[in-house]
Amino acid sequence: MEEVLIVILQFLGEVILEVLASSPLEFFSNSQAEANSDSRVSSCIKWFAGGALLGGLSLLVLHNSMISLPILRLANLLLAPILSGLVSKGIASYRAQRDPAFIPHTNFWQAYWFTFGLVVIRFMYAYHQ
Repeated sequence: MEEVLIVILQFLGEVILEVLASSPLEFFSNSQAEANSDSRVSSCIKWFAGGALLGGLSLLVLHNSMISLPILRLANLLLAPILSGLVSKGIASYRAQRDPAFIPHTNFWQAYWFTFGLVVIRFMYAYHQ
């Protein structure tokens, strides 16, 4: 039973760190400018590259993945970007209530692609037991 709890905590710890990595960037995004832009694909590529860069830098500090089971590492790859996008969407909705000029509809995808870039790099290169 103790081993199951350790596995669950490892998974939750990694996912929470990845979601938190993209949350501060929410306040630096210019959602109104990106919503009016014709280049949403290039915006997604930039957010993905930023996440991949942070994922690479994180490997300098955290060489090991906190998740030891391969199936949970795969679940992290799939779930962390979605959770990050939902957290970002919630923050953006809150900001839109306080600032009517703020347009929140691109924030989910910005956080999604940023976190996906981070998770892909950590999935490929982080050591696992």
